[in-house]
Amino acid sequence: MPTSLNPKPAPRKPRKPSNASGKKSKEPQEFPISHTTLRHMYDAMIESRMWAQSNGATPALSEATAVAAALAVKANDIFAAPADGRTLYPITHEDTAVVAYDAALVRQALGKVRRQHRHAILLAIITEGDLDSTDTGSLLSDARQNLWPIVFLALTDRAFRPSAPVIEIDVDGHDAVAVYRVVSESIRRARNGGGPAVIHAHGATTPLSASSQDNPLERFQAYLNAKGLSTKGIHVLHKLTSM
Repeated sequence: MPTSLNPKPAPRKPRKPSNASGKKSKEPQEFPISHTTLRHMYDAMIESRMWAQSNGATPALSEATAVAAALAVKANDIFAAPADGRTLYPITHEDTAVVAYDAALVRQALGKVRRQHRHAILLAIITEGDLDSTDTGSLLSDARQNLWPIVFLALTDRAFRPSAPVIEIDVDGHDAVAVYRVVSESIRRARNGGGPAVIHAHGATTPLSASSQDNPLERFQAYLNAKGLSTKGIHVLHKLTSM
């Protein structure tokens, strides 16, 4: 009986993906945040709110964005932000360079730092005007071509563009945990040679209201309580006053 020159192979049983060691691969996990980091973040947000109230100032952006971003940088990194004089950034490493954002300045600073510390990154909090500027556009273009480790946290409500030449990510600017995760993941990617990213912090410059959804401290307190991390004894400090 004639047979086919290309016999149909016998069906194989489906196999689960495995890693190089032969073990079953795990689903990607969210960027881990320790309980110590969560409490540190909460305390820093309270300190920022109290500092603003004691100085009769209205923060230029949500504590959830300012604090979470500042805590994500490490020693020898560069942290740049608008020089508004109304926002407290809790930088925890003495060797972190803190500068007012200027595209030409941070370009020069990053080159200088990376000659000594090749894993250093730049995290810059920028306004929508900065994002649209020619200088920032030029910096982003060069960062994309050369895979420079730059993460922009833009204070804008724009939506990400899937076809953008640089990775864009949207995040709720009043959600400290979400901001910390997205910024930390983007920094890790940039530090490992993945190139720049632009994060849109939605609502970060929206004035505080009595709504718990707009109050980053109340939202964060609810999150901590849900995880069984008590905020008793300090939660009263974040109640809204006339700001």
